[in-house]
Parts: sequence; structure tokens; C-alpha cells
Amino acid sequence: MEYQIGQHVVHENSGVCTITGIEEMELLGKGSAQLYYIMKPVYRDGKVCTPVEYKTGLRLRPVATAEYINKMLANIGALSIVEEVNDRVR
Repeated sequence: MEYQIGQHVVHENSGVCTITGIEEMELLGKGSAQLYYIMKPVYRDGKVCTPVEYKTGLRLRPVATAEYINKMLANIGALSIVEEVNDRVR
């Protein structure tokens, strides 16, 4: 498992969450048991569950460190602006 109970992660839909548990559950019916991270969003009430072994894409990522953020901010002046005249193309 990549993450442990008590760690903070960023969930693709729920934002920053704290992992509160890791449990085996059958959310897709009988025979579908697998491990899930159980998470509490930091900025709202509720509970989020996502498979530990998510196969089709990245649902969780680590929270960026202060060192990483400071490095990005220090280099922000080196970024160039990309202008697009057709506002439907992004």
C-alpha cells in the first residue's frame, strides 16, 4: 500500500483528505471484495472510499511539500504565456 492511516492525500474529486482507515469491502456486489482507503475530506463533512489498487487512473496523490511549492513559486517568472485566439481551444 502506498499510503498509511493518518496521511494526508489529494483525492481527484474531494481535494485534501485524511486517510482514516483501510478496509476490505464489497462495494460492487458479491465477489468484488477489495481493499479501500477510507478518507475524511479536510474541507467538508463526509467520507470517501477509493480502491487501494485503482486500475484506470490516478485518483490519489501526495500533498505537495512546502519545499516543492516554494521551488515552483521561485520559477513562476520563467513561465511564458500561451495565448489562444479561439477561446474554444484549450
